Amino acid sequence: MQRMPTYDYHCEANGRTVEVSHRMAERLITWGEVCERAGLPLGNTPARTPVNRLVSGAAVLSGKSGAAA
Repeated sequence: MQRMPTYDYHCEANGRTVEVSHRMAERLITWGEVCERAGLPLGNTPARTPVNRLVSGAAVLSGKSGAAA
């Protein structure tokens, strides 16, 4: 089973940041999509509220340090 990368999405409307896993080619654009993928309730934030994917170096690490011993 192939592991999918994780991404952090931030919602300006409610101030929450949520981590979700999905394929690199996908991009979530609404709070409803993020909540569905993360298995979270919408709360008081409308499903169509836009979210921003945050830049995170941890999402692209392969597990190999590459550091010289």
